[in-house]
Amino acid sequence: MSITALFRPLCRRLLLLCLLWPLAAAAQIKLDIIPLKHRTPDQVLPALRPLVGDEAALSGANNRIFIRADAATRAAVKQAIDALDTPLRSLMISVRQDNDDSIGRNGVAVSGDIRAGNAGVRAPDGGREGAVIEGRSGDSRVQTRVWSTRGDAADRLSQRVQVVEGGAAFIQAGSSTPIPFTQMVVGPRGAVVSQGTQYRDISSGFYAVPRVNGDQVTLDISPQKESLSDTQYGEVRSARLVSTLRGRLGEWMELGSSGHDEQVSERGVTRYGTRDAQSQRRVWVKVDVVQ
Repeated sequence: MSITALFRPLCRRLLLLCLLWPLAAAAQIKLDIIPLKHRTPDQVLPALRPLVGDEAALSGANNRIFIRADAATRAAVKQAIDALDTPLRSLMISVRQDNDDSIGRNGVAVSGDIRAGNAGVRAPDGGREGAVIEGRSGDSRVQTRVWSTRGDAADRLSQRVQVVEGGAAFIQAGSSTPIPFTQMVVGPRGAVVSQGTQYRDISSGFYAVPRVNGDQVTLDISPQKESLSDTQYGEVRSARLVSTLRGRLGEWMELGSSGHDEQVSERGVTRYGTRDAQSQRRVWVKVDVVQ
């Protein structure tokens, strides 16, 4: 028997195997439609895409995942969906904003009447605060007024809102506050003084989007706070912060802080004073899982 006759059956088998191999591979590629119970396709697709190759087709719509691939890839996608398609948790977002203000005033003023014969000098004093020391000599009278005051004010605001995992939360509360004003308008007939009241909407709140991974939370948050100043009448103070931070569930995280320090000197012919003011703002945030 010749060598050609020996190899002829082997060649036929190899040719048949080459013809049947694409058919067998094509038979393994199927389309599976996997329904989602708790999550949306947009929430699970980013984690599924690294599991499929270039030859597979992966998409999602109407709370379903469509996967067209071989058996091994379809099995891997189904296993991943079982781990990802978990019930959504309810989260409680708490924001605490602490404001501390302090203002101090110190000064001394001299007033009175000083006379020498028919001549005299008078220094008026329109102040009302502080202690007054008075001295007299003949027709002369001198008063020295000394003052030192300090006022402290603390403002604590706590707000919280519940949101489903993956959703966005917004809360805002406030009031319309009356602020009296005095206005002087100078016209052809002189100055006209008018008084009235204007209303200012003062509100505080925050917008937040939490994303939870295990016991870690990533939070996009923008708190804002408005309040009437306790040291400057009629002044409305506003603070706003935009940030993204990451931390553990159930722990307070400092979102940010700011401070202000001001020192002003007041000088006159018969008086001298200083005013110093400090202001400190701190914002804290916490995310808890609602059981």
